[in-house]
Order: sequence, then C-alpha cells, then structure tokens
Amino acid sequence: MPALTLSHLQQQHGVAIDTRLSAYYNGWPQRANGPEGHEPQALNLSARWLGAMSDDQLRAWAKQHQLQSDTPIALYGSPEDNASVAARLKQTGFTRLSTLSDALSQTDRLQKLPHFEQLVYPQWLHDLQQGKAVAAAPAGDWKVFEAAWGAPKLYLLSHIPGAGYIDTNEVESEPLWNKVSDAQLKAMLAKHGIRHDTTVILYGRDVYAAARVVRSCCTPGSKTCACLTAAGRPGPTPGCR
Repeated sequence: MPALTLSHLQQQHGVAIDTRLSAYYNGWPQRANGPEGHEPQALNLSARWLGAMSDDQLRAWAKQHQLQSDTPIALYGSPEDNASVAARLKQTGFTRLSTLSDALSQTDRLQKLPHFEQLVYPQWLHDLQQGKAVAAAPAGDWKVFEAAWGAPKLYLLSHIPGAGYIDTNEVESEPLWNKVSDAQLKAMLAKHGIRHDTTVILYGRDVYAAARVVRSCCTPGSKTCACLTAAGRPGPTPGCR
C-alpha cells in the first residue's frame, strides 16, 4: 500500500483508521513510556474485531461513519493488523487505501477517550491479578465481579478467576427496573465487601448488566468503578472498573 502523512491525508479529506486494540486507541499505553491515544479524528477498526464482524456489519460500520468506497483511508497499527483490515476493506469495496507514515510520532497531537482508565482491558486485569505493575493501578483494595441477571448459571460454569457475582436484581427491581433504595444498595455493597474506597472491576457476558450495576452503584465522576472490554469484540463487552 502507498503511504501518506496525516497532513496529506487531511488535505484529501481522508480518514485515518487505527487497527490496534481499542484499549490502545482509547488511551492506554501500548508499552512502557509508549504513545497514548490515537491520531486526531481517527476511527478504530481493530483487526481483532474482524472475526466477529460479517461483511454486512462492516458495511454498516462504514455507513455509520460516513465512509464511501472512494474515501481516502490511511491505516495505522502493526503491519499484520493493517494488512488484515485492508484486505477486509478491499473485499467490502473500498479502493483508496494507504498506510499512515507518521502515525503516533507526534505525541502532542494524540487524543484520548475521556476517562479511558475506566475501560480496562483483559491483559491489564491479568497483569493486575499477577501482581505486576500496571498503568492507572487501583490506589487500594480492588475486587472483580461478573454481573448478570438472575441465578449465576453461566458464572458457575466459568468465570474470571477470583471474580464474585452480582445479580442485577440486587440493584434494580420490577416492574420498571428502577434503582433499589439506597439502604438496599448499601446492604448489597456490604455483603460483597465493597467499601467506599474499593475499586470495583465489573464485567458481563452482556455488557449492559455490568453497565447497569455501575450506573446504580457509582456516583458520577467516581474513579472506583471501571468496565472491562473484551479484546476480541468490537467495543466494550465483558466488563467495568
């Protein structure tokens, strides 16, 4: 593929696409002291997502971002990831593909997702559990929970090592599924050993369950709740810190 600088791409009214893991796009460093974030106005189409996306879903993603078949597109990431994404885009009908030659070279222009630290990712959690140094490490005690509705059937079959289980019925109630009383929430948190300063890392096979627990239990601006994103799927899925 030909190569373009970001300025040349912008002159052509093109779009940069980050093919790395969404965690790195969001703002997590890919390596110690490495660049954090993504190029200005870049989209994220991780090569890891491709196996879970049909051609129709990829076309819908492109339409959502107003990409036409002749839109100039410059990819950046590893050569392998760029090649994988380029192949799928060509298959979907895109014709003006290149690589971004100066990607991640100017750290002052990189952008981050606001509060990206609250979307943690699997390797981060694994390293934390292994006692390794991680970026944005919890300041004190931390706990991992799987969130889902009803009895923990799938949780009992398999779950992240050391994770507890929170039933969404503990934080909301029928008929309108509104948040339960503060007294009930306080009792639930105490039952699970969660203090006001405990960092809670939540995940769910259905991400909405984890999100609903976060919404019910964490105050706006709280830094003690986060969502775990799955490396192999588009966007936030299994998990919240």
